[in-house]
Amino acid sequence: MTDVLAERFAALNETATGDWLDVRRRARRASLRVAVPVAAAAAAFAAAAAFAATGGWVFSTHDRHVTATTHLTLAGHTYDVSLTTIGGRRICFRLTAPTGTRSACVDRLAPSSDQYAGLPLAVPGGHIWFGVTVGFARKIAITNAAGDTYSSPTVAAPRGTKTPFRYWAIGVAGTARSFTMYGAGGRSITDRIPKR
Repeated sequence: MTDVLAERFAALNETATGDWLDVRRRARRASLRVAVPVAAAAAAFAAAAAFAATGGWVFSTHDRHVTATTHLTLAGHTYDVSLTTIGGRRICFRLTAPTGTRSACVDRLAPSSDQYAGLPLAVPGGHIWFGVTVGFARKIAITNAAGDTYSSPTVAAPRGTKTPFRYWAIGVAGTARSFTMYGAGGRSITDRIPKR
C-alpha cells in the first residue's frame, strides 16, 4: 500500500524554495502596518476622551490641570468663561469679551467658608461671576442690589478628570449683594458681598 500523503509532502519538500526567515520578516512588517494605525486610533480616542461636554461646559485635562469652559450672555453681549484648576488648590479664571481678555488666579477656596471660590469681573450692564465649589454644592444663587436673584446649577467635571470641584458661571445685572450656595439636600450657605 502506498502512502499518498507522504508522496505529496515529499514532492513539496523537494520543490519548496521559500525562505522562512523572509516570510517571518514580512509577517512582522504586515502586523506593524496594522498595529501602528490601531495605536494611532487608540491615542486619538484617548485624547478625545480628555474632552467632554457636560451641562454646557467643555472639560479638558492636561498634567493635573483641569480646564472648564463655557459661554454666557449678559446685556446682549456673549462672554467666554474659562476656569483652570491646578493640582487641588490653585484656580485660574479667564473671561474673554468682545473688548479683550482678563484673567486672575487664586491660591485657595474662599477663606471664610473654604467651600467655594468665585470671581466677579465687571462688564457692561453688570458682572460675570464664575468659580468652583466643593463637591456637595448643587446650585449657586446671587442676589443683586435691586433684589433680583440669578442662579446656576453647578456642574461636576467628568470622572476621568479626578477633580473634586464643581463649576459654575452666572451673569448678574448690576451689583451683587449676596451669594448663596445650595447643597444636594437643600441646605444653603449665604455670604453677604461687601460693597465696593
